[in-house]
Amino acid sequence: FASDPWLPPTMARTDAVALLSVNAAKGQEFDLVVVAGCLEGSLPLTAWPQGLFEAWRLDGDPGPVGHARAMLEAERRRFALAASRARDRVVFTSSRVDGRGEPSRFLLELGLEPPADPAPPDPNALGPLEAAGVLRRILADRDRPAAERLAAGTTLAAMPGVDPATWWWRRDWTVDPEPIAAEGRLRTSYSRIGTYEDCHLRYFFGSVAGLDDRSSYQMAFGRLMHTVFELAAKGEVAGEPGPLKTAFRERFDPAWFPSRAIAHQYWRDGMAMLELWHHGEAETAASALRFEVAFEMEVAGHLVRGRIDRVDQAEGGIALLDYKTARNPATEEEAARSLQLAIYYLAALRDPELAALGPPVEMELVYPARPRQGRFTRVIQRPGPDHAVQVERRLVALLEGAAAESFDPNPHADCRMCAFKPICPMWPQGEDFLAPTHPPEGLPEGSGGPQGGPPVGRGMGVTS
Repeated sequence: FASDPWLPPTMARTDAVALLSVNAAKGQEFDLVVVAGCLEGSLPLTAWPQGLFEAWRLDGDPGPVGHARAMLEAERRRFALAASRARDRVVFTSSRVDGRGEPSRFLLELGLEPPADPAPPDPNALGPLEAAGVLRRILADRDRPAAERLAAGTTLAAMPGVDPATWWWRRDWTVDPEPIAAEGRLRTSYSRIGTYEDCHLRYFFGSVAGLDDRSSYQMAFGRLMHTVFELAAKGEVAGEPGPLKTAFRERFDPAWFPSRAIAHQYWRDGMAMLELWHHGEAETAASALRFEVAFEMEVAGHLVRGRIDRVDQAEGGIALLDYKTARNPATEEEAARSLQLAIYYLAALRDPELAALGPPVEMELVYPARPRQGRFTRVIQRPGPDHAVQVERRLVALLEGAAAESFDPNPHADCRMCAFKPICPMWPQGEDFLAPTHPPEGLPEGSGGPQGGPPVGRGMGVTS
């Protein structure tokens, strides 16, 4: 209701509702004011606590009747204060609870006598969530006429933000019975095949079964920073702090984040990155050769796609850059082993657009969140003499494994942020889901999946 204290003043919403006491509203004005709870006993108060020392007695004792009259006049002034805060319209509300609660005498003085028996609420006057619930119940009620159910489904499909395909209880099987690699040819991206290298089963759950449809706030923030960096590097936004922050502010949405505190932290991180961009990156980015370069390449009969954030001129060739907004940069050792950078190197040799720019001499992961010596942190992978052969050998093994539907879990995978622990047989919570005590009838011992569970792969029968 009120403006959020975690957000800077420039981000405070102007369409919010102010929830105020009557005294706090003094001196303020609003187009619309709702004075809630206009009931006897609340507005006006009809009972007051009796203190040990009554200050009003210093003006002389008016007696109980005079005191009650003075208090009622004070309540009338409070009511007038609340009602006079509206420029255009004021609404008074009162409601009986279990037949108790009389409308305020002040309403009667204004000639606003509510009906003795208020009409029941209009069933059509519902909010979006309530309307969606009513329509879903109609759609699921097989005793209703087909025309009503069809009308409910059509209305639901037309409601903004309500997609029938996302109702988990209406989802069909998520695993396609067709081969994952049609005619033995796999089509994938470097990020997906990187997941396969970390854990085959995680690749299956996320990329094949389609169970991981999350778009995390870290991903949304990363896309925003990529966009602003690209606009600045191309000259579409001036490289000065003011225009950079304006572009960031226009695109930043606090609704991406699970809380206002986290949104505020990412807001501060983004502003700090833009300052650092201005001081350490603007000049070099202005001389970049390409931005957001998409590529496709054939590897052992499979198709690998991807996108490189930036291509710079380097001594003896080109440098391939990828921005990472994670707070903890990779180590030099991790960068040297990075499959993503290795695929960039292979793509720069095979993609015609990239190959025309020159040979790749280094691949960099650039971290704006943790600066070093006033510049973005960079970790670099430099190719050796037989780097292309090693990369292709490593990549072919992964592509062939995914195409052959080999989806065993990896006991050495990085499971910290994995969303599939509840259905993974390597974790206790996933054992009940995938690992029955005995194999299905007709299946010999040892022919199941990991830890004696059912075979993992095509036709597994996983539903979202």
